[in-house]
Amino acid sequence: MMSSQQTTSFRFKPPRVAITPEIRWVLVRGFGPTGAVLSGNQGQPDPNLAFYYAFRLGLAPRIATRIPAKQQQSELGVEFARQLEISRLAAVSLERCVEDTARAVAEIAAERAIPLVFTNHIALQLFGGLVEGSRVCEDIDVLVPVTRVKELHEMLQVHGLSWYCPSGSLSHFADFECDARAAVESRVHIPAFGFDRDRAFATADALLASGLVVRTDALPGNAWIPEVAISLAHVIAHGFTRRCDRPGCSPLVRMISDVIDLSATQDSEIQAFLCHGRLADRMSLFEVRAVCLLAQALREGRDPEDLPRGSPSLLLLDHMLASILYPDYEQSQRFDFVGPDPTVRSRLRARLDRVLRALLPNQAQPIYRGSGSQLAWVALRLHCPVDAFFCLHQSHCQCRFSSSATSTASAVHADQE
Repeated sequence: MMSSQQTTSFRFKPPRVAITPEIRWVLVRGFGPTGAVLSGNQGQPDPNLAFYYAFRLGLAPRIATRIPAKQQQSELGVEFARQLEISRLAAVSLERCVEDTARAVAEIAAERAIPLVFTNHIALQLFGGLVEGSRVCEDIDVLVPVTRVKELHEMLQVHGLSWYCPSGSLSHFADFECDARAAVESRVHIPAFGFDRDRAFATADALLASGLVVRTDALPGNAWIPEVAISLAHVIAHGFTRRCDRPGCSPLVRMISDVIDLSATQDSEIQAFLCHGRLADRMSLFEVRAVCLLAQALREGRDPEDLPRGSPSLLLLDHMLASILYPDYEQSQRFDFVGPDPTVRSRLRARLDRVLRALLPNQAQPIYRGSGSQLAWVALRLHCPVDAFFCLHQSHCQCRFSSSATSTASAVHADQE
């Protein structure tokens, strides 16, 4: 049971991020009403910085699908508008590859009547909330009944998909990829999500037995997707429990995009109630409300400067932007084990896991860094403790990070230099 402090607290302590005209342009064009008019009283955005932020926040394809090409050209210039369109076309190509992979996996599973629950991108797409090319996706996520996992993996390997690296996550069973398809992430449960405050995370078997899934005819075989309330809770848990791995791929920005696409017609307070019922004892109601309120404010095109100081939505916005634009703040989150971890039941184990992940390299790191050699592994073993010391120091400094933090525009210029 969560304490009252956890119920009203935010697990992060972000610095205040200055909302420049360029950031305001990206937020309005990425999330606000498609016909929104930007006020000239707030300053005209610099096309170079606006374009930079659009890609840095991972919103370039989404913006390209939301505003007409002529409007893009008038606000950013012909060349930048062309780059936005290229990003949209690249997202369309990846999306179609993901669709083909999902259909192939469903067909393979259908040979043995294995039920599958597709989540994340495929679920969003089948709900009809996505515009083609608005969301970059390179893999599919699928929940598999525990008793059928081995059987499915054997079938996938027979059809040419191969296991390529351990994921390092308790929710992953294995990942598969082949040259002609997107990666497949098969899972046995949804992290941070359960039923009626059950101590176990929700498995595919539990979801199928609960009736909180919807059968889809868009995919062959015994294919399902979670109901909207389940997908909302999953999206929020996923956004809060993943760090920003690289520029242009922020889980928090994607979380807000997904919440908006999933719940355009629902009141934010209703969303918060529904989601928190599924995330109780994993995330505070304060945090869940922050997501829903921020999504509603951005969808309505409200100026971030008008959000009440200290409000849940403003804290989350600052955290989302600072995690991408302030490298020191992002790195400090490697040592955020002082707060609750929604994905792990035991708090002691959660803290130990965070310390070990900070001090020791994951086995997949040499692969992602471009080398799977033993020498690369040894180099990482030597590098991680040193790197962790500096990150711990940064984390300590972040606790005293004043509200007069460097403006975002200055951070961009420093980063470019």
